[in-house]
Amino acid sequence: MGSKTNGNKVAVANGRKGIVGEAAAWAAFYAKIRAPRIDPVPPEWKTASQISQVLNMRADSCANMLRKLERNGKIRPKKFRAKGGNNVKWVKHYRIHDV
Repeated sequence: MGSKTNGNKVAVANGRKGIVGEAAAWAAFYAKIRAPRIDPVPPEWKTASQISQVLNMRADSCANMLRKLERNGKIRPKKFRAKGGNNVKWVKHYRIHDV
């Protein structure tokens, strides 16, 4: 694992060199910074797959329909950050009353 220089002290995460307590402090500091930022999605915004379940359509057909409506200017999507597995992705949402 890497090291981080702090003045004249070097904190190494594996504890072989430097001060182990300082390494733990750096690890806690970076854990706060690297925490994934996920946007709260209001309840009226839905994804294409959620809308397809309501309309009893296939997800890809519904996504194509929504894309066409978006191209024609009938609806406006909004992207929210959502967690998918280990990654944070931008997911397009639509307001349900716009569809």
